[in-house]
Amino acid sequence: MIHIVRERNRRLYARQIWEMFNERRKAFVERNGWADLMVVEGAEVDEYDDEQAVYLMALNDEERLEGAIRVRPTAQSCMLVDKYPHLIAPDQPELKGPDVWEGTRVFITDAFRQRRVPGVRGSFGLATAAMEVVHDAGGKRVVGIADVRMLEHMMDMGPNFWVTGLPAEYPHGVMVGTCGMVSEEILCGLRESLAEPARLSYEVAEEDLASFGSLAAVQQAVDAARLEHEVELQGDKADPRCAMARVTALYAKFDDAYASQAYPAWPSIRRTSASTAARTPELRLVREGTPNE
Repeated sequence: MIHIVRERNRRLYARQIWEMFNERRKAFVERNGWADLMVVEGAEVDEYDDEQAVYLMALNDEERLEGAIRVRPTAQSCMLVDKYPHLIAPDQPELKGPDVWEGTRVFITDAFRQRRVPGVRGSFGLATAAMEVVHDAGGKRVVGIADVRMLEHMMDMGPNFWVTGLPAEYPHGVMVGTCGMVSEEILCGLRESLAEPARLSYEVAEEDLASFGSLAAVQQAVDAARLEHEVELQGDKADPRCAMARVTALYAKFDDAYASQAYPAWPSIRRTSASTAARTPELRLVREGTPNE
């Protein structure tokens, strides 16, 4: 799970919040060379670390911080719009308002990079968890600012993510504004790409801590509940009848999507029927008028 840390439960994360500010100094000031950022007693903080800020934190089994991202609503202030309006093209939608949130200061720690545990989520998982929080709050879009070096990785978010204008030089490289749509459908797709059976984020309350005794114990309980559905799926895979039914339903889902013109980039697509596709080892998409190779 990824922890949701907001004003009402920050007292439960005193050590992790200090680690986060400290790691931000290492990531952005020392490693990236952003010398103009404000550092207070070894911690990197700015004016957006206020009561509206929500932090998504990845913790290991010892409750040590492995990565984090900050999101906050933009109705009152927005770093992209207020400080870097030159990154926004005239044809862009409104990027500041009650249904727009901003994601900033995403990082993973050096310890996480060195550990390299297969299957453990990195910044992509943090971004997905952040979008869950935005969706919970009724947000429709998430904006941000990124160095162009990170753009290739950010494009993995899919076609609902785009740049807001031309890139521009800044003292530490070249930056660009970004924007992404948020919806339950998009979140389902992101979780699927991460092979996640359920939502990633969870907000720990004082009652949880009283019941389980520690953040690590709460995390273990939540992850066990999240993976329970995945265990059921593994059982289905062991049963050929269940697996065939699941595959047939999956093909039917995409047949319906194409029939409803949900994918206009493929004009006049012929498609193998769901029942036939489930019995064949390969699914083919064919443009009208071209041979089925």
